[in-house]
Amino acid sequence: MKPDLVAPGASVLVPYAHEYGKTVQESGTSFSTPTVAGLGALVRQYFEEGKLPCNWSNGCKLDPSGSLVKAVLMNSATSLKGEVQVSEAYLEKKLLGKVSEYDSNQGMGLVQLDSSLPLPGKNRIKAIVKNNKQIKDQEIQDIYIRATPGKCANTSYKHELRVTLAWYDLPGANSCAKCLLNDLDLMIHSVTANGGVKPDSKLYPNGLDTKDSRNNVERIRFDMYNKSIYRIRVKASNLATATTKYSLIGSGCFEWVADPTSS
Repeated sequence: MKPDLVAPGASVLVPYAHEYGKTVQESGTSFSTPTVAGLGALVRQYFEEGKLPCNWSNGCKLDPSGSLVKAVLMNSATSLKGEVQVSEAYLEKKLLGKVSEYDSNQGMGLVQLDSSLPLPGKNRIKAIVKNNKQIKDQEIQDIYIRATPGKCANTSYKHELRVTLAWYDLPGANSCAKCLLNDLDLMIHSVTANGGVKPDSKLYPNGLDTKDSRNNVERIRFDMYNKSIYRIRVKASNLATATTKYSLIGSGCFEWVADPTSS
């Protein structure tokens, strides 16, 4: 999937280098790329300064891995809808055409950090974070949450859940047909109070109706139902190495719950 995400890069108002106080409109990746780089720096600062609300015994500060920063950025992306108009400086406005989530025009969408990170006074979402978590081949790691739409009442996002998994892969061989070597899978099920999986509730990443065996970033975004319980599962389906590490962020109006199958 390329691009991974998008940022403003058309008709950006910038200072004019040759005349004090003047601005001009410019376009190109020279403007969208530093926007994303700056947002990545803010994500890193957010974690390093302990801004993530948590109840960890050793404090909330952490040194975010590159895969966590990437997961946060891509988790935040919001889909552009309909026909997107691209306006370039000195050129006629034109329609890019109809776009959809995960397509070759936008990937996961437009970066919007307040959709991914809890920001007191700006949103009411919660987040769960895994930073460089080790997983063994064929191992399964689960997280259970309960939707709490009442805590986000009168917001547009009270039912939305976003979960993104990212990891670094080994270099693939030249001209490889299947280039992903360490294959991790993200999936979400709706479960009962005792942890039983509800029929036909399995959700796959990246807009697919099956597992993704091509990308090393996987996202699931959907609307949770009422106060349902969900199981977020990471599975090391097929590793070329004995272990690998991944990062994950889940954002939305929910609360963590203990594994109901272990009680």
